[in-house]
Amino acid sequence: MNFKESLSQLNKHNLIAIVGNEQFYRDQIKNRIIKDNKDCDVVKIDCDEMDEKDIFISLQFKDLFCSKRVFILRNFTKIKKLEYFTENKITDIVLFDSDKAGKSKAFDEFKKKILYVECNKPKPWEEESDATGKILGFFKLNNLTISENVALYLYNQIGYNLYKLMYEMQKLLIYKESSVDKQVTEKNIDTICVSGLKYSVFDLIDKIIDNNKKDALCLLEKINKYETNSGILLISLWYNHFENLLYLKHTDREDEISENIKLPPMVIKKKLMPQSNKISDKKIIESLDYLMKIDYNLRKGSFDLNFYLEKFIINF
Repeated sequence: MNFKESLSQLNKHNLIAIVGNEQFYRDQIKNRIIKDNKDCDVVKIDCDEMDEKDIFISLQFKDLFCSKRVFILRNFTKIKKLEYFTENKITDIVLFDSDKAGKSKAFDEFKKKILYVECNKPKPWEEESDATGKILGFFKLNNLTISENVALYLYNQIGYNLYKLMYEMQKLLIYKESSVDKQVTEKNIDTICVSGLKYSVFDLIDKIIDNNKKDALCLLEKINKYETNSGILLISLWYNHFENLLYLKHTDREDEISENIKLPPMVIKKKLMPQSNKISDKKIIESLDYLMKIDYNLRKGSFDLNFYLEKFIINF
């Protein structure tokens, strides 16, 4: 059962497993169960840090004044005797939480006997449609309108990060709250939203290639303000970006492009390809060489990384 299907079933089960690599979905289910059972004590256990027997003891003994509890068992696939939960009468709500599924026969049998919710990210080629669908649905639910093109524009600014996407949509909701105009526009997004680091790189390199150094430096400052360890991430993202530009200059096969560059097709067509046409092979190779040297020096010891990033922009 997927996340959406599970929402109507959560109150019908007391043994629920949430498994998958999308933390946002798993947290949504945890928060809903806690909210729906607000009179219950919440007990959080990391199965990596507690012995299996002690976990079972915690379930067996409870306070006399506590009728029901909510147990959240993080990394529950570490438990070998999963049958304990289905073979014993458990009145508490037990939420089994893991980013990966187990591989044992016991796990396969266990998942058949409980509410098992798959909380996985979509495949890379499905991220765009999944995110835009969520954006359209969110604003419709909150009595605002947004076109598919503008929803796609917001996705391209943020990337597939559901926490950040939700945060930025909430900001837009507050921004439009007192406005008579209920249409969300690209201008609203540019005014109020902070682009994801991966997508800020496109704008940053656009400004660098166009020799707009002042705006590039301002954008770099903005990235450093809102992102953690942004300098280290930028080295990697810039390097990959220039590699992609070089790759695009030497291929025109769309099937190969979409296979090798893990970005939405619209981003490749509207942002990456125009950039590759503006810059020479020589300049790309020089940029890659400079970024490699920064990375090498960074690994040798500490130094002012931001200074060298600014120097890269100024000397480009």
